[in-house]
Amino acid sequence: MENFKISLSGIRGIVGESLFRATIFDLALAFSKFSRGKILIGRDTRPSGRRFSQTAIEAVKTTGRNAIDLGILPTPTVLLLVKKMRAAGGMIITASHNPSNWNGLKLVNSQGSFLDSRDLRRFLDCFEKVKKEQGHKKEKLSLSKDVKFCGTKAIDTHIQTVLKYIDCQAIKKKGFRVGIDPVNGAGAVISRKFLEKLNCRVFSINENPNGRFGRGPEPLPQNLTKLSQLVKKHNLDMAFAQDPDADRLAIVSERGIPIGEEYSLALAFQGWLNRFEESRLQGERTVVINLATSQMVEDMARMSDWKVRRTRVGEVNVVEKMKETGASFGGEGNGGVICPLINWGRDSFAGMGLILELAASSRKTISQLIGELPGYYRFNDKVKISSSKGREVFEVFKKKFKGQLKNCKVNFSDGIRAEGNKFWWLVRLSNTEPVIRIMGEAQTNHKAKALLASLKRRLREANKDI
Repeated sequence: MENFKISLSGIRGIVGESLFRATIFDLALAFSKFSRGKILIGRDTRPSGRRFSQTAIEAVKTTGRNAIDLGILPTPTVLLLVKKMRAAGGMIITASHNPSNWNGLKLVNSQGSFLDSRDLRRFLDCFEKVKKEQGHKKEKLSLSKDVKFCGTKAIDTHIQTVLKYIDCQAIKKKGFRVGIDPVNGAGAVISRKFLEKLNCRVFSINENPNGRFGRGPEPLPQNLTKLSQLVKKHNLDMAFAQDPDADRLAIVSERGIPIGEEYSLALAFQGWLNRFEESRLQGERTVVINLATSQMVEDMARMSDWKVRRTRVGEVNVVEKMKETGASFGGEGNGGVICPLINWGRDSFAGMGLILELAASSRKTISQLIGELPGYYRFNDKVKISSSKGREVFEVFKKKFKGQLKNCKVNFSDGIRAEGNKFWWLVRLSNTEPVIRIMGEAQTNHKAKALLASLKRRLREANKDI
């Protein structure tokens, strides 16, 4: 089904159309058998979340294992708790940046990171066996609460972990005026408290964790108009926006300009570079980013004599390469900041902390900090396709373009990535939507527009040839 997706990014579908309570039950039952131990279950604020969370808990308990209901928590908070509580795994009821009528599951291993490709295959084998079984017991069972970590204590655990790795005193002295827009999602239960711990005066929109997204769920510039207005109205130093499960971070500058998620990672990385040198933290001077991440990060790393490793798109791929190389920092250009001393996954709160520290220690505005970064014009677009035709369309496109890349550095590990003189582009099949994604950068706006137009034209031609 086009509206049901299983990938390293999670399992997602439209509630009542391609995702049902029975589907969640079977998925949770399979994960419980796969993980063999205590399972933590958290969720974002979607209307279907509570029902699906109850269903997942019932499924886990039919296997005789303990299911701990964490309630509404950000995805990075659940990742952290799985590791700290030494659980066998975790399940997060969320569809990330998809609309509120979607939901799904993110599956967490015992190390507090998402399942890699090998474990996902093993889990899906288990899921297929479960679906074939008959006579599941689905009676209602009492819920379990873990007194130490649930609710407020879970939030405090995450906050204290982030604060341990940033200069809290420098931030507190500045007394920043900060806006937040957690899109009425899971970030609403922690963002204000986190910022107030740093002596920030907080102004907010969409801060009710009711699941009624007050804007487009992705924190893209076009969705942050009201947050920009909030910054201007109250003369704020900056503002932060999150997606519904609060693993992605976007920034609005003191001028009320949404600067794009790529800058979230770049500014957080600059903050980490400063902290790494000053505090002599452990870890390799290596940063891991995916093939779609801005050239800014790579330029910054090389100027600081750090190594850069690129991976296939996907948080799991970045994390696995970080573990392999001992990298001390990583992330994705969609606003995903990964700092392994804090969390083995994208963490918007780690990103906020590092960016606040950078602004405090540099005594510069967000606009000034951006002005010091390497400059590129970026393009992002997508071409809708039928999921049944997607791979075929892509292969036709690949054959047509392959002969014209002689003067480029080409990577075929995840779609096609071509890097030339002062530009790069990537065309790949989406893991979460029935689309082919197009992205890239160039040092002039004219070049960026020309590249995007050419790539879209060739994809349309490939689609006609099918």
